[in-house]
Amino acid sequence: MSRRFFPSPVIGITVSPSPNECRQLSENAFELTKPLLPVKDAEEIRAYIYDHNEWGLGIETLAACLLEDEIPVSWQQKHAITAAMKAMGLKGNYSKIEVFS
Repeated sequence: MSRRFFPSPVIGITVSPSPNECRQLSENAFELTKPLLPVKDAEEIRAYIYDHNEWGLGIETLAACLLEDEIPVSWQQKHAITAAMKAMGLKGNYSKIEVFS
């Protein structure tokens, strides 16, 4: 898993998100979007994130499901997905996820 570094507003150094932070971001993104997903997809994504600690794979699968099924999300949901992917250094098509008005 590649890591991205974020500037620290406190002392101007860069810090990398901890594994615990990456896990929390992944869980948050999943929980916010779970009601939108088909049950089979939600179960697969849940297993990646919670059972196998494959947070990146879970978030990438989540984004792929939303894109493939053309499921629009709220700004809050998209922000949660984006934050999780950026924290883990994932480069995906999350920018193409539709936001409903």
